[in-house]
Amino acid sequence: MEVDGLDSGTHVYSKPKVIIVAATKGGTVKRTLAINLAVAAQSRGMKTVIIDTDIEGDSGQGSCLKWKSRREKPMPFVKGGNLNNLAVLISKAWVARYKVVIVDTAGRSTPDFKSAGGFADFILIPSQATILDAEAVEAILRQARASDVRTGIVLTQVLQENHRRTQRYRQKYSAMATVFQTTIRRRVDYADAIARGLGVTEYHDDGDCDVEVQTLLNEILDSINQ
Repeated sequence: MEVDGLDSGTHVYSKPKVIIVAATKGGTVKRTLAINLAVAAQSRGMKTVIIDTDIEGDSGQGSCLKWKSRREKPMPFVKGGNLNNLAVLISKAWVARYKVVIVDTAGRSTPDFKSAGGFADFILIPSQATILDAEAVEAILRQARASDVRTGIVLTQVLQENHRRTQRYRQKYSAMATVFQTTIRRRVDYADAIARGLGVTEYHDDGDCDVEVQTLLNEILDSINQ
């Protein structure tokens, strides 16, 4: 039986890789990364679902669900849900033979994040090269460490890879957690693809944005498989 695209049957298959994308400060392109990582994974034949948990209250945006409404292709599937119900949603994804679960969290601190982290294989923290972002990252890392889950930081909205600010914050973040070599540059293709209900892998295959996302996905999967 299908429940909103997630099979509620009882067959057991290999557990999906669960990646939580977390940021408590705006402007980190968190949702853009969640969507594009999901599209990239799906393009590799890995059945993928995005769980959009930013759907509650007046501040809930449901951006991934809105992206799905603009999209013609059925996959990756997008499901709205709550962090406090994440275990159930992952279980449904498991029996539905999803290989990757991308969890887009709300852009604010929630009491359920700490417990939800315990169900993840990896927590990805996108962050800009600013002091306010660095302070927000520290708060997320405290919660992630309590869950004993692998974490990694990716620098986003980068203008120049070799700029002194970029390198300074790469060093600063490296003292906190693993920092991926991949950086996400500030490029219009990300916004244009989202507006069309696409990921950059579909919008401009082998373009600069696609290369960034695919390389980041490789780094995440390598970290999970270590």
